[in-house]
Amino acid sequence: MRKHNKAYRDTEYFCVEQVRQLITAAQTTGHEAKQRRNTLVIRLLLEHGLRSVECRKLKVSDINLKKGTIRINRAKGGGVQYQPLSAESIALFKAHAKDLSPSDYLFASPVNKGQPLGKKQINYIVKSVAERAGLNINAHAHMTRHTCGYLLANSKTEAGVRPVEIIDIAAHLAHKSVTSSLIYIGVSEERKHAIASLAHGFV
Repeated sequence: MRKHNKAYRDTEYFCVEQVRQLITAAQTTGHEAKQRRNTLVIRLLLEHGLRSVECRKLKVSDINLKKGTIRINRAKGGGVQYQPLSAESIALFKAHAKDLSPSDYLFASPVNKGQPLGKKQINYIVKSVAERAGLNINAHAHMTRHTCGYLLANSKTEAGVRPVEIIDIAAHLAHKSVTSSLIYIGVSEERKHAIASLAHGFV
């Protein structure tokens, strides 16, 4: 019987500093075209909480530059989503896809013509970039989805207000139920202490 994921993984998400290190490593690993591809893969995974299959099946036509949006065919019955793209991702897309046609896969396999990168290849990109960044963790592609949820759930303004509600996270990640998004709440030790301080004030 397979054990729980925690038995095989050091952590389920990247912290903010590790995200920065990932992006920097992706931008400086391999030749220029590879740098652009890997950085775009990681940015899209992180910013949109993509599953590996959702990322690898993206087509050039799923990016609408006029509207600045990405069309995501969500897995597990999540339907189709349209989300705004970051300026950084748009710039990377323009450089990466300049020689591609709209019907092409955004991340095409260099071996199997007309096919997207495989699941193992997407996973390898994240794992290899994490190693290049010097992150001593067993990194994998799905960590980026958890990272998106975790960082959204634990974000706060300068005034200490949490700007993102759990229902917003569920919508962003295309969770069918907010229950699936609850795993990201309460992970932060800082948040635990903040809640405890509030509770202490009741007495």
